[in-house]
Amino acid sequence: MFSLLNGYKPAPAGLTLREGLAYNVYFPGNAISMTKPLSDGQVEWEDDTPATETQMAKDVTTFLSWAAQPEHDERKLVGAKLVFAMALAAGLFGYKKRMYWNVIKNQKITYPRDGF
Repeated sequence: MFSLLNGYKPAPAGLTLREGLAYNVYFPGNAISMTKPLSDGQVEWEDDTPATETQMAKDVTTFLSWAAQPEHDERKLVGAKLVFAMALAAGLFGYKKRMYWNVIKNQKITYPRDGF
């Protein structure tokens, strides 16, 4: 989306486009029927961010990404908590296993001298 919004350029020499089409280097076929949606200075931000086409395209792309997955931040936090809990559980189970099998592994096996 970012590239598409920034891909509007003047058509190269020798290329004629049908009426209503614009030249975009990132669109398949390089002819898109959407006119150039962004131009410098369309928006004013409170923090005096320059309103360039690139900055507005970045903002649009970021907003669309957030709108597609509004639960993204919460999902990442839950995932981090799950990974921590699994690592803690693996450590505790490993310690328990070591303590349980330590008794069995350290037993000395003796065979009767006359038996076999």
